[in-house]
Amino acid sequence: MKHYLNCSAGLLLGIALILGSGTEARSELGPLHSANRFPLHMMVLTPRPIAADLPGQGVLEATLALEYSSIFFDYRNARWDFLIDMEILIAELSVRYGLTEKVAILMDAPMISMGGGFMDGFLQNYHRALGVSNYGREFRQPDIFAYRATKDGAVWVRGKADTFRPGDLRLSAQVELPSMQWGDQSVRVAALVALKLPTGDAGSGLGSGQYDAGFYVPMQWGDAPWTFY
Repeated sequence: MKHYLNCSAGLLLGIALILGSGTEARSELGPLHSANRFPLHMMVLTPRPIAADLPGQGVLEATLALEYSSIFFDYRNARWDFLIDMEILIAELSVRYGLTEKVAILMDAPMISMGGGFMDGFLQNYHRALGVSNYGREFRQPDIFAYRATKDGAVWVRGKADTFRPGDLRLSAQVELPSMQWGDQSVRVAALVALKLPTGDAGSGLGSGQYDAGFYVPMQWGDAPWTFY
């Protein structure tokens, strides 16, 4: 039996703070600072949208993003047993600093709060009003936290309902690459190398307990009033 619901509450607040050494700089309004927040995915270095434009030499950009989601996942087979029933709030501070006009360094520091939440009753009424399934959530007591994953009978992850705790820290370096032409428009391109540090508690599912590395190629094209990433 498999039930899955990742119901993002639509609460995504981006606060862009531009700090410079005596100068003002214009901040890109996008992309939205959002990633896949399914709890098990916090163990891996998931990609996220990022601007290919660099902030400029000596310019520091800081963004605080808040995401709130209700998540339900119930799955088991001969080897695995998962039960995830929670509401999760993630506050992530991201900082990007321009070392030169073509090189920037980045840091993403998430703080994670898991709990039973308050949305189960609302979601059940919402799904009933639409005449669709509630994904089996109705078979559990409402607003009761659960985060458990076992493999071959051994506990792999046992999460905790708790206030904010750190997740895995991400450090990155971004280098501007030559633009590509698309008709009479140019597509801005960059190379991004990321390293995830094991700062989150792996036993609680807040991280992998290991170092992870990734390589990405952010691309950006804009023709007012739209920008595509």
